[in-house]
Amino acid sequence: MKIYRKLLRNQKYRSYYALVRAIFKIKIFRCKVRTYEGFMPHVADNTIFSNKRRIVKNNKKYPHPRAKYLLGIDMDQSCSKSDLLIENYIKYKKSQRNLNEIDVLSIGPRTEGEIFNLYSHGFTLNKIKAIDLISYSKLIDIGDMHDLPYEDNKFDLVILGWCIAYSDNKKMAIKEAIRVTRHGGTIAIGVSYSPKNNNEIIKNRGYLIGSKERLRSLKDILNLFTPTAIDQLEFGIDIAENHRHLPGQIVGLFRVKK
Repeated sequence: MKIYRKLLRNQKYRSYYALVRAIFKIKIFRCKVRTYEGFMPHVADNTIFSNKRRIVKNNKKYPHPRAKYLLGIDMDQSCSKSDLLIENYIKYKKSQRNLNEIDVLSIGPRTEGEIFNLYSHGFTLNKIKAIDLISYSKLIDIGDMHDLPYEDNKFDLVILGWCIAYSDNKKMAIKEAIRVTRHGGTIAIGVSYSPKNNNEIIKNRGYLIGSKERLRSLKDILNLFTPTAIDQLEFGIDIAENHRHLPGQIVGLFRVKK
């Protein structure tokens, strides 16, 4: 089991493993790519369309600029950016509690890559829940992050890995994340930073990626929480002023207070 987890820690192996599972599920077992069909007043336009291309090749007019496909399925299933959230959570929390006791919710993973990344770091599969608007996998529930189908105070760690940008009501999404997080638990958020404005993004991609309201700093993420909801910022990565002309990543791990 330790060897299996060590192999999954390798991004390439994890990507190939998740890709093979996706091929079997979609192509051989004919599992459909399920899509959330409920009312989505707070989800940004193009969210499902844009992210579905990172699962299957489904649009010729607006192909994803980085996606490469095998049998019509996106080959990059590693979810490598989630390392920024998972590894820094472990760094600051591992001494306090065994990882196999942690209840985790992954919001917006799309594929199984993030689930297996969590598992590779020591979390237990049957204590990992995941939810997205789209997925082919039974390991991922179909639902909206603004209306999570989970009970209050259920999770020790809630990961919003590069999905909050697709919300038109980010404070509501954070409120839901807080609701399902236990007192003393952690909400881990990742956001991609781009120096381009909305018009430049539309010109480049043909449509706007995510919400018109963009998060451009760690302070912007912090402002989504009510002052009484956070005990402390456990870890943060921000964009330095002299790097704001370059793309980058913003990360925040927030300890919830109830």
